[in-house]
Amino acid sequence: MTLEFDFEDREHDPLERAGLDTFAARTPGEDLNGKDLEAFEQANIYLMGGLFSHNGGSFHGKHYATLVSYITGESLYQEWIAPETVEKMAEAFNRCDPEQVLADIQNEVWRSREYTTGEIVELRRFFSLCAELGLGLRNWF
Repeated sequence: MTLEFDFEDREHDPLERAGLDTFAARTPGEDLNGKDLEAFEQANIYLMGGLFSHNGGSFHGKHYATLVSYITGESLYQEWIAPETVEKMAEAFNRCDPEQVLADIQNEVWRSREYTTGEIVELRRFFSLCAELGLGLRNWF
């Protein structure tokens, strides 16, 4: 299931009011194994946690949804994002220049959140680790 995110009409967009937690996962129904959890622990990735997403293999997707979509062209508002797509998302993060992204979005209509280059770098690290481990993303909203 994929839901469209309208950057222009945030006031009337039902997703703007929905919560979103994003979890790295082996499959839509399989959590991370011990080796995966250890890799995230060792990576020490620092991203904002959500109601249920507060370990190294997850983050508060709603906070980062517009930024991830802007950089990768993919919406986090999907129940499952396959490992192949996550790999492409990681590639997009690896290609982007965090300073340039912040400059580009400075005057965007949808930009109601303040982001930092550090957050972009941490998202890059998260998506790269997911790609390296062959993980997809399970999103709860």
